[in-house]
Amino acid sequence: MRPIFPLVALLLTGCAARTAYVEPPVVDMAGVDQSRYNVDLSACTNEKIAANATTMWTNDMISVCMERKGYRVLAHKG
Repeated sequence: MRPIFPLVALLLTGCAARTAYVEPPVVDMAGVDQSRYNVDLSACTNEKIAANATTMWTNDMISVCMERKGYRVLAHKG
C-alpha cells in the first residue's frame, strides 16, 4: 500500500496557496481612528475576496478602495 501522506501534503499546500492574502496599504494614520480603519480595511478586503470570483483583484485595488473611503495612502501594495 502506498503512503498517502505525500498526496495529502500536496493537496494541503495547494489549498493554502489559494487562500487570499492581503497586504494592507501604507496609510497616513495621523488623526485616523484605529477601529474605523480596521472596519474599512476589512470591508475593502471582503470586497476584494468577493470580486475575485469574477475578476482578478490586486492588493493595489485595496489601496484604491481605502482612498475612496478617504484615507491618504502613502504606498500602494501591488
